[in-house]
Amino acid sequence: MQTIGMIGIGQMGTPLAKNLLKEGYPVIAYDINPKQMDSLAKFGAKKAAGPRDLAAQSDVVITVLTWPKVVEEVILGPNGVLEGLKKGAVIIECSSIDHETSIRLAEKVESAGGRYVEAALMGQPPEIEAKGLYFLTAGKKETVDECAPVFGAMGRKIMYAGGFGAAKLLKIANAMLNATETIIAYEVLTWCLRNQITQEGFLEIMRERRPERAEHMKEILDGGLNTRPSWTAKDVYHGLKLAEEKEIPTPVVSAVNAIINLAKSQNREGYSFGGMMWKFYERIAKNQSGR
Repeated sequence: MQTIGMIGIGQMGTPLAKNLLKEGYPVIAYDINPKQMDSLAKFGAKKAAGPRDLAAQSDVVITVLTWPKVVEEVILGPNGVLEGLKKGAVIIECSSIDHETSIRLAEKVESAGGRYVEAALMGQPPEIEAKGLYFLTAGKKETVDECAPVFGAMGRKIMYAGGFGAAKLLKIANAMLNATETIIAYEVLTWCLRNQITQEGFLEIMRERRPERAEHMKEILDGGLNTRPSWTAKDVYHGLKLAEEKEIPTPVVSAVNAIINLAKSQNREGYSFGGMMWKFYERIAKNQSGR
C-alpha cells in the first residue's frame, strides 16, 4: 500500500490523515506545530523532520495548508517537498489557494519529475470525520484516476473539473455562491424577526427550499457558532480580484464582499462564516429594536 505524507495537521488535515490510517494506509506527517504531530502519532502516524524528509519517504504527498506563500515555501523552498520528492511521486495539493498559484506549482512539480493533482476540499471537519467530504480535482486525468483510492479513503466523492486551475476556480465559484446565499438568508431572517415572524417559522420555509442550509442555520442559531476560522471570505476576495482582471461585472458579489468586510470590522472573525454573519445581523437587529 502506498505511503502517504500529510503536511498540515490542522482542523482539516487531522481528520483526513485519520481516515487514511483507518483504511490501512501508512501515514507520515509534518506540521510546524510538534504537538499536532504528537497527537496524530497516537493514532499510528510517523513523524517527519520536515517537508523534504517527508517527501523522501512518501509515494503521495498531500498538502493541507492556509496561504499561497506558505504552500509555495513548503513545496518549492529550501528543505521543501520538491527537494525530497521521488521521481513519479504525486503531490495532491488541497490547500485554500488561488488557481494561478496552483498552476505555477503544477508546472514546477511536473518539470522536476513529479506529478501534481489539484484538489479542493468541499466540506467541514465534522463531514471529513464522517467521510462525507467530496473533492473537486484537476490536472492530468490519468493521475487523478490513479489517486482515486486515496481520495476514496478520505471522502465520499471525487469530481474531475478539468486541467490545472479548474478545481480552485470552482471552489471560488462555490464560495461566492455560498457567501451570497448565507448573507441573504440571515438578512431575511432578521427581517422576519423584526416583523414578529418566529425563527422556527422562517426555518420551516428554509427546510422546504434548502433543508441542509436550514439545519446548518438552526445549529448556529442554537449557539453552535463554531470557532473554526472560515476561508470563504478569502475565496470571495480571490473571485473579485479575478473578476476585476477579466473585467467581469460582479455587482452582487461586490456588495456581498462589502458586507463581509463590515462584519469582519466588528470583530466577528473566528466564527464559521455562517456564525460570523449571524452575529453581524443579530447586532443590527438589536440596535434597531432599541431605537
